[in-house]
Amino acid sequence: MVLINKFPTSVYADDANFEIAYSYFLKGDNEKARTELLNMAIKFPQSQYVPKALITVGLAYYNDNKDNEALSILKKLVKDYENLLKEKPVTDASQHPVRTMILFVLLVFLSLAVMVLAKYAIALHISGK
Repeated sequence: MVLINKFPTSVYADDANFEIAYSYFLKGDNEKARTELLNMAIKFPQSQYVPKALITVGLAYYNDNKDNEALSILKKLVKDYENLLKEKPVTDASQHPVRTMILFVLLVFLSLAVMVLAKYAIALHISGK
C-alpha cells in the first residue's frame, strides 16, 4: 500500500490495487476482498482488471453463501459488457482480451447459477417440500 500511496498515478496503479485486493480473496477474507475489489473498480473504471475484479466479487459473495448478491453482481457484469458479446467473433483470444474475459464470466455465471439451483434443490429435497 505504501507504493500505491506514493505513486497513485502510475500506469501500474490499477494492477497493484487489483493484486492487493485479490490477495485478500486468496487468503479467504471475502469481505475485505469485496470491499477492495469494488473500490478498485470505482477508482479505475477503464482498467482491464475490472471484469476480473467483479467476477471475484461474485465468487466472494458465493463463498460467503450470499447467492443473491453473487448472481446480482455477475448479471450486472454481463449487462455492462453485453455489447462485446455482439461483436463479430474473433478466432484469437489475444485480439480482444476483455471480450474473452466476459465470455469467461458467462461461463462462471452459468456455473454459479447451476450451483445455487442445485443447493436449493438439495435443501428442498432434504426438507421434504
